[in-house]
Amino acid sequence: MTRRQLAAVFLVNAIGYLCVATILVDRGYRRQLAARTGVNAYGYRGVARVGKTSGERRLVVVGGSFAFGSGLQYADTIPALMSGPLGRQPQPVHVANLSEPGAGAGTFVRALNDYAYLLPDVILIVDGYDPPSGLPPGGGRRASAVFRDIGYLPALPSGLVSPAAVSTDVDPLFDDSRHEDPGGCAGLFAERCDAMAAAVEWGLARKTAVVVVTPPAVSRRQAAEQRALLTALAGRFGSDDRLHHVNLQVPGALEDGLSGARRITREAAESCARQLVAEVLTILNGR
Repeated sequence: MTRRQLAAVFLVNAIGYLCVATILVDRGYRRQLAARTGVNAYGYRGVARVGKTSGERRLVVVGGSFAFGSGLQYADTIPALMSGPLGRQPQPVHVANLSEPGAGAGTFVRALNDYAYLLPDVILIVDGYDPPSGLPPGGGRRASAVFRDIGYLPALPSGLVSPAAVSTDVDPLFDDSRHEDPGGCAGLFAERCDAMAAAVEWGLARKTAVVVVTPPAVSRRQAAEQRALLTALAGRFGSDDRLHHVNLQVPGALEDGLSGARRITREAAESCARQLVAEVLTILNGR
C-alpha cells in the first residue's frame, strides 16, 4: 500500500471516529437540554413521537415567543402545563409544542408542514406578539441542514434549545403611541391576518379541529387586531364547525421579565392552560 493510500485510509478512519464522537457528545448534551428546556431531538417541545398508535390523540401548538414560553422555565409554559391534565385522560392526549421564540405567523404553515407526520387531532394556532415576518434567533431549527434533510435537530449548534432562547420583539404595529389608523385586516394588519388564515386553512384542509388562540393584549391596538382577525376568519371560514376560538384575556397576566421583556406570570399561565385544556377536551369528546 502506498503512502497516499495509507493517508487516505487514515483520513477516512479519522473522519469516522470524529463523526461517532460528535454524535455521542451531541446525544449526551441533548439529554441534558431536553430535561431543562423540553426540546426533543426532533426540534419541538414535548415527548418525541413519530408513528401514531391506534386510539392515540395528539394536540400540536404552533406560535411564537408567547406559545414557546420565552423567559419562562419549561414547566411553567402553557403547553407544558396542559400536558399533565391532558395526559391523564382515559384516552390520553399528547402535546407537541412546535412554537419557536421570535417566530411570526408567517412561519406557522412551514412548521405545520415540517411536522405533518405527527397527524394532530387538534391544532392550537396562537396569535402572539411577534411581527408576522419574525424569525427565530439564528434562523431557528430550519437553519440546521441536518434538520432540513432528516428532521433531526442537533443540540450543539442549536440556538432553539439554548437556555437563552428568548425573543423580546413585539410587533411595532401594537404600539399605542402610533397615530395612524391600522385599518384592520384590510390595512396594516393584513400580513398577520393572511398568515393566520393560511395556518387555519392548513388544518381545516386536513379535516383537523383548529383553535385560534388570542393571548392577553399588550395594547389597545393589539386588542383591535385580535377583533379584526376574528372577524376576518369568521368571514372566510365561518361555516366550518371545526374552527374554534379561545380568548386568553387574563387580568394582570403580563409582568416585566429579563431586559424589560413582557412575559406571562405563572398564575396566568395556569389559568390559560385550564381554559385551553377545557376547550380541547370539549372538542375531542364531542367528536
